[in-house]
Amino acid sequence: MPRRSCEIRLSVDVEDDDLAGVADDGIVPPRSFHGWLGLLATLDALLAAVPSAADVAGAPDEPPMPHGGGS
Repeated sequence: MPRRSCEIRLSVDVEDDDLAGVADDGIVPPRSFHGWLGLLATLDALLAAVPSAADVAGAPDEPPMPHGGGS
């Protein structure tokens, strides 16, 4: 499987053992989640949307940059 990488920002609210928040990779719209399984499903969906380096034209060895250029 080709290498893929991305940067994901998390905003998490925790109360007791319950959590909710938003995950944003800067490429697809931010995804909200609730609970630990919701967080895992959100991360899985964001990672599945990351193109491999071979899919990115002109950047065969570089991971895709988030929307907006970087920090």
